[in-house]
Amino acid sequence: MTIRTGLSLLLLCVFTAPASAEPDRTEALVTAAMEAELHRSPGWYALMHYKSGLLGGLESEADGADFFLHPDGKTDALGELSATLRAIVTPVGEPGDHPLCRFPARYHWLQQQLDFDIAELIDVRCEEYEEWFDTIRPGSATLIFPAAYINSPASMFGHTLLRIDPDDHRKDSPLVAHALNYAADADPRDNTISFSMKGLLGGYPGTFSLVPYYEKIREYSDIENRDIWEYRLDFDREEVRQLMRHAWELRPIHFDYYFLTENCSYHMLSLMEVARPGLDLTSPFQVKAIPADTVRAVEEAGLIEEATYRASGTRLLEHRAAQLSDQENSLVKRLVDADIAVADVGEDIDERRRAMIFEQAYDYARFLATADPTVRDARASLNWQLLAARSEIPVTGVCACHRTCSQGRAGAQNSAPGPRRWQRRRRGLHAVQAQTGLPRCARPATRLFTGCPDQLPRSQLHLHPGS
Repeated sequence: MTIRTGLSLLLLCVFTAPASAEPDRTEALVTAAMEAELHRSPGWYALMHYKSGLLGGLESEADGADFFLHPDGKTDALGELSATLRAIVTPVGEPGDHPLCRFPARYHWLQQQLDFDIAELIDVRCEEYEEWFDTIRPGSATLIFPAAYINSPASMFGHTLLRIDPDDHRKDSPLVAHALNYAADADPRDNTISFSMKGLLGGYPGTFSLVPYYEKIREYSDIENRDIWEYRLDFDREEVRQLMRHAWELRPIHFDYYFLTENCSYHMLSLMEVARPGLDLTSPFQVKAIPADTVRAVEEAGLIEEATYRASGTRLLEHRAAQLSDQENSLVKRLVDADIAVADVGEDIDERRRAMIFEQAYDYARFLATADPTVRDARASLNWQLLAARSEIPVTGVCACHRTCSQGRAGAQNSAPGPRRWQRRRRGLHAVQAQTGLPRCARPATRLFTGCPDQLPRSQLHLHPGS
């Protein structure tokens, strides 16, 4: 007789008892879970962030006491599972504070394993959680890898976060998706030495947050001028929903943050293990978790469906400047510095080249205003003049370049080889770029500036280890 069949017979017996037999129903679930040894399963370990200690035993990496329902839940997997089952079927406290509302990922996983109907045991409405979940409507997930940022010690090796794309009409507009981020809650009063020491020794609490993705794009690409790689993950809708159920559980919880180990990249991997129990992505990173290495681990696990490169403002300007002559670049700089007026760019210059100059000057002026907001108002008039002058030139192709370039699985139209064939074909891609000057992902079109910036800088990572 299977465990599920035995549980069904046991529940049939206890459900025929009077209402006062509520403890019997609960203990039936606990007994079935113990017999199935669910407390030893990868799914439960992932949900509780349990790891084996150096001297044996288990310990959860979660450091917030509110994460545990059992007094010894941080080290007692069976005790925590039993306490969770008893708590979610017991009517206690305010509905919004009920363990069923606080830990929806645990409940969902336990319900799948034990096949019980919670409505027969308890009637609880989790309105705050349901409203939050319905707003996000998780459908797919994308791993985001912003390049290194030398001005921040915490981001000197890059950073990773997850973009959660909705499954409704917004799914084709990634900028309106949500970004799930993990970062140290550092004390802004700490000096560099204190910041470094606390970061290395776990002196800061690390917390998860959910923000609009466009805010991260503005922070990384526009303000900090960091190139961004976006890796769409091979998770189905239900796996992403389970990941976000767990994200809800982690909102008030902190983990001790370690710059080299339990950092942003490490915990993005731990979330993926919750989405798909059985994945073992975090074990190789107990000593150090460098963001580029964790992305390689995700790729080697076959979890990447498509890669998209999002160029920073600096790289776009450099790419376009390379397509202008020295004299044209000089005109761009003089226009932005107000050394010459827009009207002084004479009509003796070819219309197409003149349009390129105005577009580059406009983008450069906006770039400087982003870097130094104090000059934004002063440059507003110049920006308007540049746009007006550009609009009078009858040359098509105002869009100067793709801001993003995509590379999907092998065989996708207009895309570079996918991760499974990337290793043996990447050199061919570099050869195409060397011969044409354009990345493989650039689509033929009538543009003033051709192609995209090279999305495979050798100093950075793009899907292939060792590049």
